[in-house]
Order: sequence, then structure tokens, then C-alpha cells
Amino acid sequence: MGWTSFFADVSSEMAYPAIPLFLKNALRAPVAALGWTEGTAQLIIGLMAFLSGRRSDRTGRRTVWIRIGYLLAAIGKPMLALAHVWTVVLGARSVDRIGKGLRTASRDALLADSAPPGEAGKAFGLQRAMDNAGALVGASLAVVLLALLPDGYRAIFLLAFVPGMVAVALTFGLRELPPTPNQIAGVKVGIPRSKPFWWAIGLVAFFELGNSSDAFLLLRANDLGLASSATAGAYLVYCLVAAASSYRLSGLSDRIGRAPLIVGGWLAYGAVYVGMAFASSVAVWPLLALYGLYFGATDGVAKALVRDATDPEHRGQAMGLLALVRGCTLFAGNLVAGYLWDHAGHAAPFLFGAGVAGLASVALLIAWKAGKLPALS
Repeated sequence: MGWTSFFADVSSEMAYPAIPLFLKNALRAPVAALGWTEGTAQLIIGLMAFLSGRRSDRTGRRTVWIRIGYLLAAIGKPMLALAHVWTVVLGARSVDRIGKGLRTASRDALLADSAPPGEAGKAFGLQRAMDNAGALVGASLAVVLLALLPDGYRAIFLLAFVPGMVAVALTFGLRELPPTPNQIAGVKVGIPRSKPFWWAIGLVAFFELGNSSDAFLLLRANDLGLASSATAGAYLVYCLVAAASSYRLSGLSDRIGRAPLIVGGWLAYGAVYVGMAFASSVAVWPLLALYGLYFGATDGVAKALVRDATDPEHRGQAMGLLALVRGCTLFAGNLVAGYLWDHAGHAAPFLFGAGVAGLASVALLIAWKAGKLPALS
């Protein structure tokens, strides 16, 4: 799963830094179009993840959803090259994100089931580290290609199809775990009822309301005067730090608990967003490095937190619910960010996101001290 994620992210991150630049410079779309595109993408991920996770819990079959998901994500990249209006970009991103949604919950459930006791943080951290290493390679290729072809967005989208298909090929090396007795009998699986699970989901949802797409960071960097290749280079710094920190920080959560890492990451996120509201072009680089630490401290750790609160027969659905809640709140957050940028200025969406992150950090600390969050498992 690590190597599959690696090549999938090479594909995704070759294309991703070019998308906001393509919308702005080639299609002349308003910033609100970026909000709609990225918000819809996140909503689709959540819906598809919930449906595929629920189904995989009932049947015990995870790999078929993983395989179909990576295939659709690969197909979405060359579709971007056909766009001449921003709505076609929305359609292509939707196909890509349907694929991501289909694979995400099943992949995370298979990973959760495979993790040895006491090492869930490490397991998710390793997968995220490989994912971010692929992002590092993909973003590096984007830097080179944008430097050689400053307006060659369509060529980049076409080339991104190749590593995407390598990821699809690697999914054929995955193996299912033995089904449980309930899965063999076809017993329907209900929604997880664990109170710590819902506390974890609710707190993540609260934070995500202020979490707009990374594309807004790239758009801000470009507005500050960074060329297309330099914007992709700043994103490369983020990928490098995220790849280097994910495994160690997620593993640290196995020893000291999930909450301290998540709180620290959310506070780092708030600091980055305040900085981006008032940044110079030089400040973009260290801010995106700090953003990489935020990601390394939270993404795999949040999934491990949800895993701690669920039994094996609910894990696909639990991961799907996490993605669904994230998708719904990110959809709202991206629409708000696009609207604020167009009507209140570039600083408004970043200050809004920083404020929500600060409040979410306080809420999570209170819940942790009150014993509302799941214990390590």
C-alpha cells in the first residue's frame, strides 16, 4: 500500500500545483471557481469513501475498491488537459476524486486491520510518509516541467497519467485479510456507536470547517510574485517536510497519545494561515515548511485516533465516515474561502481558517482532559 500510494501521489502532485495556475492564467476563472472545484472534490471523496467503506465492511473485500479507485484517479488526470472552461476542470477533478473516495476507506481499513497492536500510528505514518515521498517526486517533476514549459499545463496533466497507471498495476499485489464470521454470513454492519469515536469525528469536523484546499496557498504564493515553477518549488518544500515527519510524528503518537500531536499540528496550521494572510514572497517558503509539519502531525494520527475507537468489523465504515465528515465540512470551508477571497480580500480566508483552528485546538484539549477521546490500542 505504501508503494501504491507513492506512485499515485507522483501522479497527483505532478498535476495538483498546476491546477490553480491553470484556472487563473489559462482559463481566467474567478477564485470562487477554485473554491467550487476543490470543495466539490472533497465532498465527493467523503461520499464515495463512506459508501465503499460500508460495503467493504459487509463483504470483507477491500482490494476491489482500492483497485477501481486508483484507476479512476489515473483517468482523471488526462481529462484535465481537455478543459477550456473551468466547469470541465470540475468534472475531471470529480472523476479523480470519485476514485480517491472509493479507495480511501477500504485502504485505511485494510491498513488498520494489518497494524500490530500498539503500532497503528506507525502503520498510518509509514503509509503517509510513502504518500508524501511520492508527492515530493511529483512536485519536483512539476517544478522542472513548469520551468521548461511555463504554460505547459496540459502536457503536465497528460504525463501525470503514467505514474497513475503504475499505481493501478501495484494494487494487484495486495491481498485480502481473512473475512470475519459476520462477513461470511453477510451480516449487515450498523453505524459505529462508540462515544469516543463520535467525539473524534466531531472535533475533526470542527477543525475542517476552517480548512481550505492547499490550492489557495499556491494561489496566494503566485499572487505574491512567485513564478509558476517557484510556486511549485514552495509546494515541494511542504512535501519534503511532510514526508520526513509523518512516520516519526505518527509513531510518537503511539507513545504519548494522539491528542498532543493533533493539537500541535492544528496550532501550526493556524500560524501558517496567519502568516499567509500577511506574507511576503520570501516568507512563503518557511511557512510551507511549517505546513508540512502540520500535515505530518495530524493526517495519519487522526486516522489512528479513529481506528482506536472502532472494532475491526466497523473500520471500513469508520474510515468512510471520517472522510465523509471531512468532505462535507471541507466543501463548506472551500466555498467560504473562495467567497471571502473574492469579496473581502486575500487575507480573509486565511484569518478565518486560523481562527477556527485555534478554537478547535482548545476544544480538543478540553475533550482530551475530560477523557472523551479513545484510548490507545
